Amino acid sequence: MSRVSRMSSAQLACLAVLVSTTSALASEDVEALAAPPLATCVGSHRQTFTPGLRLFPALVHYTEDVLLSTCVSQDPTLGSVSYRLEGDALANCALATMSGRLNLTWSSGETSVVELAAPLVISPVGQAVTTSYGRVASGKFAGSLVINVADIQPSAPAALACLSTGLALSMGVTSMTFLQLAPPIPPLPVPNPTPTPTPVP
Repeated sequence: MSRVSRMSSAQLACLAVLVSTTSALASEDVEALAAPPLATCVGSHRQTFTPGLRLFPALVHYTEDVLLSTCVSQDPTLGSVSYRLEGDALANCALATMSGRLNLTWSSGETSVVELAAPLVISPVGQAVTTSYGRVASGKFAGSLVINVADIQPSAPAALACLSTGLALSMGVTSMTFLQLAPPIPPLPVPNPTPTPTPVP
């Protein structure tokens, strides 16, 4: 059975959202979609908050562990990729922002540093799907465009936790796609004008 056929329905839905977001890309980035992705990976994320998130903003310590366990790539050695985010932020149940710098570790042992265009935004009991864009600053696939899609499944227990003890845990599905940017088209050479012959007196 292929890796693609083993994807869960939630993972496939996440990929469908990924395709639908391409209209928001810059024109030069859209050109990159004409070529097959360098890699597309899907998996899960687990976020913890201490103290738990409540309705009103408060300073919390967060960790996010992401394991994209299924990768389809032009490089057969890349079976999976993972990363961890950790830090402090002002957040509540409706909105939390995390670092925009991701340090990825591939199953091959290679690494990639991804710089997102903006901090990673999550809404544990709000918007179900959030999409972030960035570039690989160094390492594997350096220079490529990155599209990160996080699908959080809001639940009634999560909403109740926000009103009582605080929401300490959030989980969902994540996908990440790496696209090679099209090289710039060199300008056409400007032909030298043909000199006008000087009339002979």
